[in-house]
Amino acid sequence: MRRRASKLAPARRNGLFRALRIGPALALAILASVVIWVTHRPDLQYRGAPPVVERAPRVAHRPAPTPDISELLKHADELALQPRQRMTLERLVNQWEPESAERSRDMQAAAQAFSTNMRDAQQRGRGGIVEIQRSAAPVSAMTTEWLGRKAYFWQQGLAELTPEQRERATKLTAEQLHPSRAEGSGEGS
Repeated sequence: MRRRASKLAPARRNGLFRALRIGPALALAILASVVIWVTHRPDLQYRGAPPVVERAPRVAHRPAPTPDISELLKHADELALQPRQRMTLERLVNQWEPESAERSRDMQAAAQAFSTNMRDAQQRGRGGIVEIQRSAAPVSAMTTEWLGRKAYFWQQGLAELTPEQRERATKLTAEQLHPSRAEGSGEGS
């Protein structure tokens, strides 16, 4: 019986030591976690000292430019839309237009606030890049969100079309989005 207990004791000890073994990767991960945690907690930083990390909001990537959903209805005859397709597109346009108008008003107000902030900063002699980014972030975020919603409605409209209609709609609206590309592609055809 004693013999059995002596064999188990080293195994338990090795298992415990093995569980507590800390390698360099784990130590580095713990250290990085602590540093990140402290930098995001102003109450843990020294009073009066400059911030450990200067936070400036990043500008999100913007969606590719898309036409307005109403363009599909403007080209209804050229696309040979069926009555059911027209009704669905009209419903989408009726949803998008008030939303777009409201978002446009909000963007105009944010752009005006940005312009005012920049004029004030220029008069005070403080117009650093961080301040510019901070002031531009709301306008940029609203614009990106508006473009994303516009693209969403455009995709919803395209989903109602047949593949042939989609191809035609893409060609018709590409001229409006990229006039120079449309002219260049028209010359080569």
